Amino acid sequence: MPPTSMKSALLDILSWMRFGTSRPCSVIPPGSPSPVAFNPNDGRALKKLVYDSARNRVSIPMVFWRDAVAHLQPHLALDVGANYGECFSACNYPPGSKVVAIEANPTLMPFLEKTRSAHPARDNIILVNRLVSDVKGKAQPFYFDPAWTGGGSAVGSLRKIGHVCTEVATDSLDGILEELSVVTSDSLVLKVDIEGYEGILLRGFSTLTNFQRVAGILEFSSEMLEKAGTPGRQVYEQLQKNFLVFNTTKRKRELRRLTSWEDLAGQFHRADFHTDLVISRSMADLPPSWTLRD
Repeated sequence: MPPTSMKSALLDILSWMRFGTSRPCSVIPPGSPSPVAFNPNDGRALKKLVYDSARNRVSIPMVFWRDAVAHLQPHLALDVGANYGECFSACNYPPGSKVVAIEANPTLMPFLEKTRSAHPARDNIILVNRLVSDVKGKAQPFYFDPAWTGGGSAVGSLRKIGHVCTEVATDSLDGILEELSVVTSDSLVLKVDIEGYEGILLRGFSTLTNFQRVAGILEFSSEMLEKAGTPGRQVYEQLQKNFLVFNTTKRKRELRRLTSWEDLAGQFHRADFHTDLVISRSMADLPPSWTLRD
């Protein structure tokens, strides 16, 4: 959600002190090796990149991504729902790693290319403008708010006033990785944030279970998953069938091991809840800097 007017004014002053302007076109997030380019009129970029960077804040998915890459030294790093690329650009990569960033919103691709081209591993980073689904198919509607790009989704019932519609080519992750000739057998660091399409993505990612080592973080909104036709319980149990599953803690390197859907849902006081889940093949795949809590 956008900050209040008073808070925005204070954050604008802090941003001016940090960047020389309250509306920069790019910033280097704390700890990142290179800048992230973005539309300065995008409220989501202002909040998540400018304001957070001015306050030295880094999101939990970015922290996990960095730590998982450093720990696993992955063959493949896969950022699905890249937005402006703040996650895949957040760290350096070992020689031979392939980084694939997938984003459905075509208006973000010029900014993503600027972000990619400024990164030290630019030659190993591949950008894909595709709507990730469960099968390869014809283009389908994708809805987004130009003034707040973080809420873009292919789930029609999530469309709000101010959203525009564009047609985006669809494909499964299995199809995209095959097209890119990516070997799906070694180690994988994964981030998924696609506004309710996470369950549909999993249906088209059978090769996920081929990886010997996996450390992944996925957005999990029970409401958005339900509206996409993939109930949260169904998605959770699909993950638990093949992986260890953990819940995250806001702004902390803490994980809680989950044993059942009831265990996850019972942590919230409402039927519709939102969190980030972590999956791994084994405890050894988790970054050692992250601690387990009861």
